[in-house]
Amino acid sequence: EDSSRAYETLFFTKIYIPVMLKTVEIFGRKVKILPIITLIFNVALFTVFGINALKLEVPNNVPGNYGDGHMFTSFLDDYSDRFAGGGLDDFVLITFAFGIKGIDRDGFKKFNPNGYRGEVIFDDQFELAP
Repeated sequence: EDSSRAYETLFFTKIYIPVMLKTVEIFGRKVKILPIITLIFNVALFTVFGINALKLEVPNNVPGNYGDGHMFTSFLDDYSDRFAGGGLDDFVLITFAFGIKGIDRDGFKKFNPNGYRGEVIFDDQFELAP
């Protein structure tokens, strides 16, 4: 264990710290070179990844996770062929209701949640833009 600590100390004192603190003179100023190299590398990486990200497209068919005879694949194929729609059909429509004071739940049966849910009680004093 002492020998491994000696190697760690040797690595940090002789290699890591000198590389991190290495300076060069550019236009009469001493500049640490590692941050500049890191910045150039990251900008190049960001550029390459950004260009490739702009080339991505939405797949037009079902992913090949299942075999051709699998019921899930045939269901998705039938669904996409029979129910044509735009790209927005893949999203969930969310609606907001304003001015509701509460819900009168008389007659609601908790074991039939899709049945009668109750009557909305609207707030007569509500104004969207007072």
